[in-house]
Amino acid sequence: MTKFKQHAKITHAGAKRFIAGSLALAGCALLAAAPPPPPVFVPEILITGQSSPIEDGSVQPLKLDGTYFGVAQIGVNVWEHAFEIRNVNNADLIVTSPISITGPNAADFTVTQQPATLVPPGQRTAFSIRYTPSFAGKAFATVNVSNNDRNEGEYTFDIRGDGSTEPLVGPDLRSDLVFFRKYKCQGIPLLACRMTGRVEVQNMVSDFSVNYALVRVWVVNGDVLNDSAYLLDEKWVKKLRNKPGKTPKAKRIKFKGYVPPGYTHIYSEVVPEGGIEDINYTNNRTSQLYGI
Repeated sequence: MTKFKQHAKITHAGAKRFIAGSLALAGCALLAAAPPPPPVFVPEILITGQSSPIEDGSVQPLKLDGTYFGVAQIGVNVWEHAFEIRNVNNADLIVTSPISITGPNAADFTVTQQPATLVPPGQRTAFSIRYTPSFAGKAFATVNVSNNDRNEGEYTFDIRGDGSTEPLVGPDLRSDLVFFRKYKCQGIPLLACRMTGRVEVQNMVSDFSVNYALVRVWVVNGDVLNDSAYLLDEKWVKKLRNKPGKTPKAKRIKFKGYVPPGYTHIYSEVVPEGGIEDINYTNNRTSQLYGI
């Protein structure tokens, strides 16, 4: 091959590479210049109680979010709790029908305030439910909120109240909270372990006082406190009180115990001295025992 032909071949190959590179750059420029996709406008519903989120489909009434109404004496006590519907996305949320209450004991619960039907983006509206006990025992019902959310169009959650024929003993602990702190389980996860840790007990009511309360720590299989719960430890807390105008302070309590095989979560409850004991209610959401 002559030098001229060799030079021509190299020049032709370079030209092909140059053209291919130019086309690629032009394609990138066209892609860069393409307009962004139009925004998607959809509503997103969130329901809260006492500023705590209530999950859609929740079947565990809690003091923490107001879905557990507490103990009420028949003919004497009536508890009313307020809830909020929030629109946390960018399109109008529409409550398509009035809030309804269904379930085995729906007659003991009344919607005393309906929410607004239109909730603009970033806004909220309130509704209230009243518990009036008609019998002694646990009253369960389901709250139904129909709306135009794409995947939560029928937002439901369970509520509960406890009717009693006896006068309430001690203060109402509906606002009492328990926080788990620095707990650990040493052993083989889900087989057997020895747990140590502490809880912090705090009441959010500004004017509150109880001389003694029993703090119980349970372990459960799953995330619901039920009759198969195992009592890990219990301790008395003294002088759980708040003064008006003062910042509420937490009481720290250490606990320890043996966790049987198969238990995955911990719960806690606070029972005032002389108060009603009830394994089926709690004032704290579950926490996982193991990081698995």
